[in-house]
Amino acid sequence: MKSEIQLHGEAIKLREKMGHSNKEPLNIFSLLLSDSNCTLIKTNLSTNISGMCIRDGETKFIALNSKMSLGRQRFTAAHELYHLEVEGLSDGRVCGATLYDAKSEKEREADIFASFFLMPYDGVEWYIESNQIKKWTVYEVIRLSIYFGISYLATIFRLEREN
Repeated sequence: MKSEIQLHGEAIKLREKMGHSNKEPLNIFSLLLSDSNCTLIKTNLSTNISGMCIRDGETKFIALNSKMSLGRQRFTAAHELYHLEVEGLSDGRVCGATLYDAKSEKEREADIFASFFLMPYDGVEWYIESNQIKKWTVYEVIRLSIYFGISYLATIFRLEREN
């Protein structure tokens, strides 16, 4: 499995390639829709599926489960982006809505990448300094999740990575 430092580096490299700094929140949906080779749809999928991605040459397809929260859909979009752009998936993958520990190595890598892609170290540090956060409360975590546009659970997952 790739290290967290490697995955963070890949997330930053892809953000920069797409023209975004390490501090700003991303609109992942706009980012994907601006890629003329990518089709993004939101549709009702089984409750045990978060999303799926398919690549056929340069053509990319991402489907997100519209039953999930908007924050979860954003996280899943970044997760699927990992499979397509970093992992170099050459066919397709269906990604389940299972707990982190129950996932395969590639799925855990995609989750870690997604958390770094949406909330890079520099962005979290900037947010902490700008808002003078000394101690994390539920209120502060919710505000951070809103700022970066991801789910509360994904925000907790990301903050736990930094202790």
